Amino acid sequence: MIACLPIDLGWLGQRLGDAPADCLPGKQAVLIVDDLEHDRRPMVGLAALGPPYGIFLLLALCFTAAVCHPRSAFAQTGANITTKGNGLSLTLSTQWLDGGGYRPLRVEIVPAAAPVADRTVHVEFTGKSWAFRSREILVSQDIEVPAGSTQVEATLSVPQHFTWQQFQLEVWVDGRYSKTLSQKNIGMVGGVWNGWQEGMPNILVVTAPVASAVSLVGPAPTGPAMTVVVADPGSGELAKLFPENANVQAGYRTATTIAQPANTAAPAVPLYTLMAVPLDLLPPRWIDYTSLDLVCISLTQLEQLAAKHPSRWQALRDWTAAGGNLIVSGAGANFENLSSLDRRLNERSAGLRNPNGNEAATPAPPASEWHKPSPADDLGRLKDAPAQPASGNVNSFGGYATPAPASAGAPGTTPPAAATTESAPAEIPARFMLRPLELGMIVATTSDNVFKEPKQHWAWMLNSLTADRWMWYRRHGLSYERSNPNFWDWLIAGVGLAPVSEFRILISVFVLAIGPLNYYWLRRRGKLHLLVLIVPLAALAVTGSLFGYALIADGLDVRVRSRSFTQIDQRAGRAVCWARNSYYAGLAPSSLVFPTDVAVFPLAINESDESDAPYRHSVLWTDDEQRLVSGWLASRTPTQFITVRSRPSQAGIKFGRTGRGPQIENRLGTRIVRLLLADGDGKHYRAAGVEAGARAELQPVEPASEEVEIWQAVMDHRPGVPMGFTPQMDYGFIGRRRGWYYGQNTNLPAPSQDTSRLEAALRSAIVGPSGRSVHLKPTGFPLSPRSYLAVVERSPEVEFGVSGPREENSLHVVVGSW
Repeated sequence: MIACLPIDLGWLGQRLGDAPADCLPGKQAVLIVDDLEHDRRPMVGLAALGPPYGIFLLLALCFTAAVCHPRSAFAQTGANITTKGNGLSLTLSTQWLDGGGYRPLRVEIVPAAAPVADRTVHVEFTGKSWAFRSREILVSQDIEVPAGSTQVEATLSVPQHFTWQQFQLEVWVDGRYSKTLSQKNIGMVGGVWNGWQEGMPNILVVTAPVASAVSLVGPAPTGPAMTVVVADPGSGELAKLFPENANVQAGYRTATTIAQPANTAAPAVPLYTLMAVPLDLLPPRWIDYTSLDLVCISLTQLEQLAAKHPSRWQALRDWTAAGGNLIVSGAGANFENLSSLDRRLNERSAGLRNPNGNEAATPAPPASEWHKPSPADDLGRLKDAPAQPASGNVNSFGGYATPAPASAGAPGTTPPAAATTESAPAEIPARFMLRPLELGMIVATTSDNVFKEPKQHWAWMLNSLTADRWMWYRRHGLSYERSNPNFWDWLIAGVGLAPVSEFRILISVFVLAIGPLNYYWLRRRGKLHLLVLIVPLAALAVTGSLFGYALIADGLDVRVRSRSFTQIDQRAGRAVCWARNSYYAGLAPSSLVFPTDVAVFPLAINESDESDAPYRHSVLWTDDEQRLVSGWLASRTPTQFITVRSRPSQAGIKFGRTGRGPQIENRLGTRIVRLLLADGDGKHYRAAGVEAGARAELQPVEPASEEVEIWQAVMDHRPGVPMGFTPQMDYGFIGRRRGWYYGQNTNLPAPSQDTSRLEAALRSAIVGPSGRSVHLKPTGFPLSPRSYLAVVERSPEVEFGVSGPREENSLHVVVGSW
């Protein structure tokens, strides 16, 4: 058995003063633990070395972490392990950034000899928390090893809803459990200990392919290569935008003071929520990017990715369209390369037809979609980041410390100098432009290397994107670290609540019947001794009746309330959908089944009384679906999920003209309740009550009148706490232990669905791009030519995970273009 752990060689080399020339800060080696005794279950990690050596290694690693050079810390967490058995060598890499969303784990299987028959390797990964031992996430998947193959690669997409500090791997080969390939209790090297820092962006930098990249994690001597991350691109300038101790709060490194030689500048501390990955090792599914906030790539690399790895490029594009932020460098000194970038962004999905025709060339987006940033955002600092603590210390709860007020000082001492005011940054030309891509944003920069730009340039870019985009918890409108008060405003009315009036009547009748009436009736018959029997039997019957009534009232099926926004680009044959689904199951189904292109994010209450609640979820992946097997939906318990889907789609509306005027054919696969459409000349038309597959004549209309009708339909389904329902008290998510672990985010604004891409898109569609409140009636705004806005009975892109749910009081809005 072999276990591999990455160790930064720069740490030891710089501390010992005897580092080889190639042991630069950030470089890593692979720690290989080899257990040659196969007659017993192999131990893992430190335990495999035996108590004396394990303790020594543990102390050495702790010492190394405590004295490490600032540049030596690496952003990603995780480990690489390699095991052998059953004629196979299996390597698992868990290296990625911590945060909400899915975490892609790379698996490589190398047979010792080419198999003569197909083999099936079943892999089960379990992520665990040391702080909350009742919390686990288990993901399993079958990996086929075809006959004659020499190497097989696969990706496990693991939901991250809490921080992991350890994991285990269990393996079955052809249906039989393999002790030698399985591993137990492996530590997440570099893992976060006290929760995610929600004020920091997770950034992925795309680099050159593996063949030309400098690997941090080299091949194990007896296992396959597992290159995942490469050297930091120089993120020190970007890191200056964030508080100095933000990395300490996030748990990525120990706060230490490193002595510097005289007259030398301290090395720039890198951003610890950033990792660099070669383009040919990028994840193949878009949901594997969902834990990220920004992806940086050069236009040259983008072209190479699209040409040589089209599936990986499509995954990156789909993530951006679903609300991600893609920063593309190398746009040209005068942005002359934007047309090439547009061509890649608007490529039609292969094999899909536009309902309005299958044009050979996809029309480029209007030039107005590219816009310059606002000079008002050029502040030299972030508008929405937490303030830099003057003391540079972290308080006991991990939050940013507030400096003590200045005092006059003791007699005979010099008063402290007044704090200086930061001067306004010098004006710099805007060297980047922005354009939307469905619900995401593209930033194109003139720089060939954006990491050589000063922090002022980065601040301007992030301010232009706004924190509602580059902060994960604000983009999704939910937090896994703090309470989510919005949970209570999207419940299914009437379910899960006791029928108070009926209970009051029934209990009153019961008290009268079981008390004086029963006593009088038994006394007249001389059988008072039967009271001890009749009273408990009557109580049991009444209790059973109440339970049966509640069960029948709520039903045994699954009821769903959905709120969704879908954007369809018929020219490119792509669709993006955000949905907030509220569930109530009288009898929970055995599993929820979603396609592999749907990302599922639980929207939990996260109140104090559930801070230590069990959290054991399991997922089974197949080629075309993810099956949420257990722990996701409980019987008679309100449950909510945010789902995001980005995929190729042929859904849309076919627009045409006949002798009687313009008409549409509904190819959305659902009934259109109301429709506002703008033709190629910008003229507006309306339609209502168009069934799926039906055609309807369009009526000319002024935009303002139909927009008010659509706005009213949306307001009739606005979120709100059900009548007569009182949400439970929120104690700030402070449980027995959670207050210590997760207090560092309390200085950030509370999570709210109002900042999510779902609600932002609905506001823009319903009241216009002016940013007005959705509660204000639209004043009349024109749609873009060849586009439409519709309220539909059910979105063609929303997946509930169950067949035939009872949908109630839902809202589905579709925006499209052709």
